[in-house]
Amino acid sequence: MFMEPAKIGVRKCLVAGIDTHAQTHHVALVDPVTGALVAQQAFTADQSGYLEALAWMRASGRIARVGVEQSRTYGAGLTRVLHEAGLEVIEINHAHSKQLRARSGKTDALDAYQAALAAASGRQTGLAKRSIGAIDALRALLTLRSHLVNTRQRLG
Repeated sequence: MFMEPAKIGVRKCLVAGIDTHAQTHHVALVDPVTGALVAQQAFTADQSGYLEALAWMRASGRIARVGVEQSRTYGAGLTRVLHEAGLEVIEINHAHSKQLRARSGKTDALDAYQAALAAASGRQTGLAKRSIGAIDALRALLTLRSHLVNTRQRLG
């Protein structure tokens, strides 16, 4: 776990979690010691939204790490901005279990909160890959193709 903010002499230490989508990204900030939700907000999924999200997170406290769902697809642009800002970005895969989802429902706010908890607790530790241009473009195309094939198969 992290050192308490008073012991390291800086503003409150926080962990962010981000649920990414094509149009918006939902960000939740948690206290890494207690897991308490500190704040949450949605931002547009474009360059200005990424910069607003980064400024908002930093205005809230010292960001120890950020857990991002879908950091290689919907969250690729935001992940790039976070890396450039010098933040540790954790790839979040299925931030919460099916059982929790069945009990609590599924919302963007809940997904962002669960992503933050997964990054804060150390349940998810894989670092998000850095952008490599053509490789990321190909990865996005393959992901989209897979999604379209699965959708077509479901529809018949």
